[in-house]
Amino acid sequence: MVPAAAPALKNSLALKRLRVHSQQALEGVLFIEFLALILYAVMRGVLRQTGLNKPLSVPEVLFELRKLNKVRFGRKKTIIAEMTKRQREIFRAFDISAASEVMAILALSNDIHDMRARLGRIVVGYDRR
Repeated sequence: MVPAAAPALKNSLALKRLRVHSQQALEGVLFIEFLALILYAVMRGVLRQTGLNKPLSVPEVLFELRKLNKVRFGRKKTIIAEMTKRQREIFRAFDISAASEVMAILALSNDIHDMRARLGRIVVGYDRR
């Protein structure tokens, strides 16, 4: 899926000139860009399967999701403000419910680094062997 999508998507990721000082840093940047390419291709596929690709592109989906607001009450209580109809359609297409842990992380994260850390702590599966 990714090799077929690579020519069409490589420019949409806006990979700029690589200014790195080590081979390890170069490999890290290329790995992150490769992961972004995979996610972009998967998002395009989901939009196409659900029929949302006609009204929305991947950048429009990401822009729409950036509009999500969280409301903080005091220091500990945080909730998500009412979602728009389009945002609910996007969450439904990607099978993310408002009660899911991912949705809670989106609402509670303060910035991208906090979101990455919280997503990294999710237990997806556990095997006691």
